[in-house]
Amino acid sequence: MIASYSGNTEETLSCLKKARQAKAMIFGITTGGKLAGEIKRGLLGFVFKPKYNLLGYPKTAIGYSLGALLAFLAKSQLINLDDKEFIKQLEEFKKIQPQFLPQTPTSKNPAKKMAHFLQGKIGVLIASQHLKGATWALRNEINEIAHSFCLFFDLPEMNHHLVEALANPEGAKAILGYVFLNSNNYFSRVKIRYPITQKIIQKIGSKTYQYQVQSLSKLAQALEIIQLGGFTALYLSALNSQDPGPEPWIIFLKKQLAAHEKKE
Repeated sequence: MIASYSGNTEETLSCLKKARQAKAMIFGITTGGKLAGEIKRGLLGFVFKPKYNLLGYPKTAIGYSLGALLAFLAKSQLINLDDKEFIKQLEEFKKIQPQFLPQTPTSKNPAKKMAHFLQGKIGVLIASQHLKGATWALRNEINEIAHSFCLFFDLPEMNHHLVEALANPEGAKAILGYVFLNSNNYFSRVKIRYPITQKIIQKIGSKTYQYQVQSLSKLAQALEIIQLGGFTALYLSALNSQDPGPEPWIIFLKKQLAAHEKKE
C-alpha cells in the first residue's frame, strides 16, 4: 500500500521505489502529484477527488485517508469489515461528535476543556494499544493546526523509562501537561497502570488531564480520538491567537527540499 494525500510525499515515493525493487504487489492511493502520474502510467491504484475537503489540507482529510485504507484492506479480505459494519461504527461515533462542536459550551465540551488545559503547556499525550495510531494523529493535529508543541508516549512502554525522567529539568514540571486517553477496551493490566502513572506525575508536581473514550468499538474509539484532536487543536489555535490553516514552515521546508532536488 503506497498512500500519499498530495502524491508528492518524499518518503512514500521512496517506499514505492523500494517496493518495485522487491517486486512486491503494489496499490497506490492519492489525490494527485507524482504518485497519480505513476498510476496513470500503469501502477495499480486509485486517484480520488477530495470534494468534501474544502480547505484542501492533508490535515483536514484524515477521513479520506483512513476510509481509503480501510476499503482497500476490506476488499482485499485482509480485514473483516463490510460496508454495513463500517456504517454501524460511524453511527456509533457520530453520537459522540456533537459534544465537540463549537455551539456546545465548555462545561459540556471535552475538546474545549482539553484545549484550555493545554494552553501554555507542552502537551504529553498518553495512550495504549488500538488508540496509539489515533493519538499519533491527535498529536500531529495539535502540532499543525494549533501550532503548538506536543508529544506522545505509549503506556506501558513509558513506564520503563519516562517515570524516572519527570523531575528534571526543574522548570519542566510546570510547563508539561499530561493527557491520559483511557479506554475500557485496554487490557486489564494496562488499565491498572493509568491511575498509578497519573498519581506518580501528580506527586512530582505536574498537571494531568483525563479523557475517557465513550464509543464502544475499537474503530469508533479511534475515530473519536481523531475527532477530539481536530476540535481540540482548533480551539487551542484560537486560544493561542494562531491561524489554524496556513503551514508556513512546512511550505518553506518543501521549497528548500525541492531546490536541493533540482541541484542533485
